Amino acid sequence: ESEASQIAALERQELASPPLDNQQAGRLLLLYLLSGDLCNARLLWRRTPQALRSGASQPLANIWRCGAALFSRDYSTFYTAAADAAASTAAPMPPDLADLLARLVTKTRRDRAAALAAAYSCIGRARLAKEVGVSPSGVAEALPDWRVGPDQGDSGFLAPPEPAATAADAPLMDTFEAIQKLSATIGFVENH
Repeated sequence: ESEASQIAALERQELASPPLDNQQAGRLLLLYLLSGDLCNARLLWRRTPQALRSGASQPLANIWRCGAALFSRDYSTFYTAAADAAASTAAPMPPDLADLLARLVTKTRRDRAAALAAAYSCIGRARLAKEVGVSPSGVAEALPDWRVGPDQGDSGFLAPPEPAATAADAPLMDTFEAIQKLSATIGFVENH
């Protein structure tokens, strides 16, 4: 079942018999975060009854800490909150929510790495580790396609992988040749 259909089913359930219980609200909150819908995640948190929101030992409150960190783009806090939520013994997370949280961490790590790869030609190992939520020594394992930057030696700077060639990156010569052929054809048609 797709994330969108799960979201729609939980939203219908909330409309039919509000409010959602702790696990349903946690699932919907994680699905909103996974789909990148931070606004609806925030609105869900606000309309969730205070009784479900209060208490630091509840999985829903732990999930919201992750959502609040994503909303404020504080990624190091997000990774810390996600690790705390997953490891919480006071409020163990149900397996389906733990799986969604793990998917959210993986997606966030992948998205951050892609954003950094687009923004930097070379980045410090410590900064990269902080942005993707791993230790500096764990960067090579988490991002195996990143390599030591050119002329950096062992200084701790890494370079992102080379972007894959796309159709938009077609050589300009091909485009130029196509325009020349088109111009020649139009000239021939106009003159004959």
